[in-house]
Amino acid sequence: MVLFAFTMSAQANVFEQPPDLLDCDGSNPIFNPDGTVKDPRNLSVPSGYTQTYHAYASGFQIYGWTGTKYVLLGPLATLSVDPGFHGPAGHHFAAGADPDTGLGGNPNLPTWASNSGSYVVGDGIHKTQCTPAGHANSIPWLLIPASSSDGPGVGGGPGVGPNAFQGVGYIQRLNTSGGKAPSIFMGTPLSVDYTAEYFFYSPTE
Repeated sequence: MVLFAFTMSAQANVFEQPPDLLDCDGSNPIFNPDGTVKDPRNLSVPSGYTQTYHAYASGFQIYGWTGTKYVLLGPLATLSVDPGFHGPAGHHFAAGADPDTGLGGNPNLPTWASNSGSYVVGDGIHKTQCTPAGHANSIPWLLIPASSSDGPGVGGGPGVGPNAFQGVGYIQRLNTSGGKAPSIFMGTPLSVDYTAEYFFYSPTE
């Protein structure tokens, strides 16, 4: 597996402006008929966390056919440090998946791993999702709490403060393009091209 090479451009990601959540910032909730909130449509990271890394993903969302519909088997994507997808910096996959095919993993445990040995595993069961206006043809945007993380940081060496995957608490998947399963059978397993941006957040020191 490949991971985040520490470069000046990667380091600069730590000081970026917060990403634009469009109408998934909690300002446009969906209400029940009785006036209670059905879906807050809020992918904001809880207070007390700071963005510590930003990666660009290009790869596939892999689906299996149940006989009536497609279900997600997991992602298989390369992470890069810039929007042109130059400088491969890591991989994104389902925990336990074959690194070549992306199959055999747990889709509820999305994982991001770096070539320095650092990784973070997300809790896909408790993710929050939202599809912004105008993005219905792509996979949803997500806010995913982390379930575990370990290894040396992006900067190399354990406990490298804000540059470590170790200690990441939340991951956002934003600005997605593609990746959506078709509604009719087109083979199984089926890999659908996608791109996305991932933002990583650790507790504020």
